[in-house]
Amino acid sequence: MQTKENDSRSKKSMAAIIIALLLIIAVTFYFVFSEKREHLASMEERSGLDSSFRSLTDTLNARNAEIDVYKSKGVHLDSSISANQKLLDDEQQQIRSLLHSEKLTVEQLAQANTTMAAYQASISNLQKQIDTLATANQQLSAENDILICDIDSVKQAAAQLAEQNRKLAGKVVLGSLLQPADIKIEGVKKRNNGKEAVVKNFKATESLRVSFETGVNKNLSAGALALYVKITNPKGETIYLPNYGSGSIQLAKDGSSMQYTREADIDWNQTNKKVFVYWTQNIQTAGVYKAEVYQSGYLIGSAQVTLN
Repeated sequence: MQTKENDSRSKKSMAAIIIALLLIIAVTFYFVFSEKREHLASMEERSGLDSSFRSLTDTLNARNAEIDVYKSKGVHLDSSISANQKLLDDEQQQIRSLLHSEKLTVEQLAQANTTMAAYQASISNLQKQIDTLATANQQLSAENDILICDIDSVKQAAAQLAEQNRKLAGKVVLGSLLQPADIKIEGVKKRNNGKEAVVKNFKATESLRVSFETGVNKNLSAGALALYVKITNPKGETIYLPNYGSGSIQLAKDGSSMQYTREADIDWNQTNKKVFVYWTQNIQTAGVYKAEVYQSGYLIGSAQVTLN
C-alpha cells in the first residue's frame, strides 16, 4: 500500500517538474521571440532613417552646387549662407555618426530623428536663402543689362558726334586749302648777268625751280604756313636728302608717311603770293621730273618737266 503511495507521489513530482520546465521554455521562447521582433523593428526604423538621410544629403549637395555656381560668377554671398552651411555640416556629421553605430539604442534613434528634422529644416532654410540670392542676382543682371545699354547708347552717341566733328573738321580743312595756279617745274641756270634762264638739257641744269601762285583764300587764317614740295626723278624715286632739308609728312587720306624733298615756308596774309622753291641736288639723268605740292597732308597741285 505504501509502495503505491510512493509511486503516486513520484508521478506527481515528475509531472510538476515537467510542467515547470515547459513554463520555463515558454517564457524563454517568449522573451527571445519578443527581443527578435524588437530588433527587427529597430532595423526597419534604422533603414528608413538611413534612406531619408541619403535623400536629404543629395538635396543638400544640389543646393551646394548652386551656391558654387554663384561663387564662380563672383556673386557676393550673404554671411548667413555660410553660417547655415556650417550648421548643416555639423548636423550631417551627427546623423552619420549615429547611423554608423552598430547598436542603435532607442534613445539614439530618437536623437537621430530629432537631428534629422533639424537637418531637413536647415536645408529648407538654405533653399530659401538661395532663392533670395537668385532673385537679387536676376535684378542685378537686369540692372547691369540696362546700364550696358545706356553705356552703348552713350558710346554710339559719342561715336556719331566724333564722326560729325571729323566731317566738319574735314570740311574746314578742305575749305582752308590753297588752290595753286600756274604751277611749274623747270630746269634753270644763272646767266652771267645773274638772271635765271630756263634750260631743257639736264647737264645744263643747275637747279630745278618749282613755282606757283597761291591764290586768295580768306578761310585760311593769316600766319606762318608750311607747304611741302615732293620732286621725283625719271625713275619715279623721291629725291630725298635730309641734310638739304628733306623730311616726311603724314598724308591726310590714309595716315601713311610720305617723304618730301623741300619745305616752303610762307608768311600767309590771305592774299595771292608768287612762290619759288629751288632744288640743286641729284639732277643727274635725262627724263621726266615731277613736282607735287602738299598742304596739311593734302595734294594741292602738281607739274612735270622733261629734261633731255
